[in-house]
Amino acid sequence: MRDHIIGPVNTVFHDRFASFSIECKSENSSVVTANIEGVVRKVISWVDLCWQLTLSHASYTFAVLEFKRPGSIQGDQWSVALNDRPIIGSAQIDLSTTLQVC
Repeated sequence: MRDHIIGPVNTVFHDRFASFSIECKSENSSVVTANIEGVVRKVISWVDLCWQLTLSHASYTFAVLEFKRPGSIQGDQWSVALNDRPIIGSAQIDLSTTLQVC
């Protein structure tokens, strides 16, 4: 995987955007708040691999790579993200405070 996907992507980002600070991070997590069914909750997400651009001391994730087994991604669970809504289909939920998105 590293030789066929990750290495070439890193090379393109480095060569094409040499004047920017772009990092490739593995097992990266982030925390945001989201309104889920009328309740504001903390959402924690972990991604296998992501690329982040740093501008003016702020980092922005612009690409994500997830490794999944065939059949593990259900379109109806993930399509809500296209409408800027949180993905909750197979998440582990603590109804009191936190929604963990896997």
